[in-house]
Amino acid sequence: MQLEDLMRYPDIAFRYFGMAPRFEWTARRTVAPKQTVTRQIVFMVGSLCLGYQNLGMIIYWVRFNSQQKEISMYVAKIAEMGSVLALIFAGFLNIWALTSKRAQIEAVLAELQEMYPEPRQRLYRIRHYNDQAVGLMKFTVNFYVVFIIYYNIAPLVLLLCEHLMDSQDISYRAQSYTWYPWQVYGSPLGYSAAYLCQAIGSILGVGFSMSSQQLICLFTTQLQLHFDAMANHLTAIDAKEPTANQQLRSLILYHRRILRLGDRVNRLFNFTFVVSLIVSTIAICLTSIATMLLELHKALLYISGLIAFVFYHFLICYRGSVLTLASVMVFISMQLADFMQYSDLGCQVALIRRYGWSGRQSPGAKQTLMKKVIFVLGALNMSCYFFSFITYGYHIERKTKEPIIYVAELSEVGGMLWFTVLGICNMYMLLIYRPQIEELLEGLEQLFAPAKQSPYCTRYFYDDSALKMKRLGINFVCSATYYNLLPLVKLLSELLTESQQVSYQVQSKAWYPWQVHGSTLGFWIAYASQAFASVMNLGMMMATECLVFVCTAQLELHFDGLARRLEALDARDPRAKEQLRALISYHTRLFKVADCANGIFNCTFLISYCVSSIAVCSMGFSMIMFDLGLALKYMVGMFLFMIYTFCICHNGTQVTMASDKVMPAAFYNNWYEGDLVYRKMLLILMMRSTKSYVWKTYNLAPVSIQTYMATLKFSYQMFTCVRSLK
Repeated sequence: MQLEDLMRYPDIAFRYFGMAPRFEWTARRTVAPKQTVTRQIVFMVGSLCLGYQNLGMIIYWVRFNSQQKEISMYVAKIAEMGSVLALIFAGFLNIWALTSKRAQIEAVLAELQEMYPEPRQRLYRIRHYNDQAVGLMKFTVNFYVVFIIYYNIAPLVLLLCEHLMDSQDISYRAQSYTWYPWQVYGSPLGYSAAYLCQAIGSILGVGFSMSSQQLICLFTTQLQLHFDAMANHLTAIDAKEPTANQQLRSLILYHRRILRLGDRVNRLFNFTFVVSLIVSTIAICLTSIATMLLELHKALLYISGLIAFVFYHFLICYRGSVLTLASVMVFISMQLADFMQYSDLGCQVALIRRYGWSGRQSPGAKQTLMKKVIFVLGALNMSCYFFSFITYGYHIERKTKEPIIYVAELSEVGGMLWFTVLGICNMYMLLIYRPQIEELLEGLEQLFAPAKQSPYCTRYFYDDSALKMKRLGINFVCSATYYNLLPLVKLLSELLTESQQVSYQVQSKAWYPWQVHGSTLGFWIAYASQAFASVMNLGMMMATECLVFVCTAQLELHFDGLARRLEALDARDPRAKEQLRALISYHTRLFKVADCANGIFNCTFLISYCVSSIAVCSMGFSMIMFDLGLALKYMVGMFLFMIYTFCICHNGTQVTMASDKVMPAAFYNNWYEGDLVYRKMLLILMMRSTKSYVWKTYNLAPVSIQTYMATLKFSYQMFTCVRSLK
């Protein structure tokens, strides 16, 4: 993929939305389509329409202020006009910025083309950063296309509804309030002219705003690529080599060139950054006010504008933060402790000490007596709920004789029972296997030393695993928040509606030795107890899952590094046999570490399969038997179990796929140029890597996506069996 391939979406934004010619530079290969007279006219008319709309809205604003009106109506109208004016003004300024600085932008693109690495240069992660840029730009195009369609279609839908309802007073409302020198209200021709004027101007303004953001995405990802390559080059330098001084001198010049290029990009978009900061702040405030004070159909229009401004400002600030981090990472070496960030967070939520090893630099916080007491109380509380759910389920049969209601109540209690079982088993694994886990991390730390060298894509696997763990953490936080807020929302709604019977319903039905229904104190004690148990349970699940993610990322990193080192091995080198012998020993050590991780998480894998299969069935049946609020709660629980099991199975599949890289790398090595001893040694490695390495659950079932699909199939079969009772 070349730099020109990344210009696909900016070219689309300019050609189809901005009606302007694409950016050109001397090394660009494809020929640009000609800028026809029609497109030039449309561009000029759109720019004039957008410029006039700014003036027309200000005139309308002045005329509106001279009229008498209610204060609420006045604030709503001012907020409505101000938010649209900010949107139009931002688009007009982006047109001016990109048009006036076109030559400077093309000069930056030419320099990026000159610095663009060749595909064979291993220290550049071209595919990773290019995919990142393309994904961001594609999402930006889709978002703004939906926004501009909704913005321009909404007035037509409103007009059509008024016409179909035979309304005597048709509003003739265009996209925004603007003063025109002709009559708009009551005149179909005047309304059509105003509508087209605003539609052309809005499409042009959004097209240039979108182009600005896509150029920012392109420039920042290219600078990220070069900063990352700079870090890899610095890591690969061997100070003992005679050419080390020359290499370092060239890297200093390379770093200086990257910083100068970053300064040029900053100067290009200085005006865009200022406009984004000022206009977005004002527009978000005014749009929020307009959304609260206007009618529903108008509020929906301004909600889309609010989302557009938040996204516009967020993307610019986010790309700036990412670029700053990339420039800092040039001087920071990755450590195994960096992978443990979310695992440490899970341990902190679960009230247990984080895992340490001899090579970990930052010491962990001491486990105080208060924390130990709180953990013991939390563990006892969570264990008590196991018996509480069983006791409640035992007493269900005495309350009802109808089979379908009995099964529904049992499914509701069963889902939470299995959730508690999963948390207790994870707590058991994290505590009992703590010495083995720390020994495993010690082994990974020893293996991580060669991973700081150039053939290893340490940053890629760190980013990948950190993103997955972050998403999993967000999912757990949202699930816990919804689960614990639902009873409070229901209680508050009953109190506000002055209901004569307050339900005092806690998160899940369980047996308590004290009165909950009708007792305020009993309700709050039960609520706090369940909230504490659920948060601690999710902390145990997150800590376990993140440990699996860390082990998977480390094994992927080392299997990928082994494959890269095998590909780079030259059989003609006199040191080739020694290097190959070291790689065979490295491969054996990887299998031992992977087997150690499998032995530690055997219990987790087995419990995950068994518990998730039954819990998904129970919660799925509870979803269709109760009201909307409870159905949403059990839907969240069902998705939580499905995501938890999917992450485990996905990690197992990733380990298998990573181990499969070794065989092709050994085969495509130039073994035919080595001697007989070299070929025999390589044959041993190839025979060992012929069979894929697979994590298993006590040698019963592989940890893979196929097993995950089998568990879902089994859950669905149980669900249909129970559903047939109706």
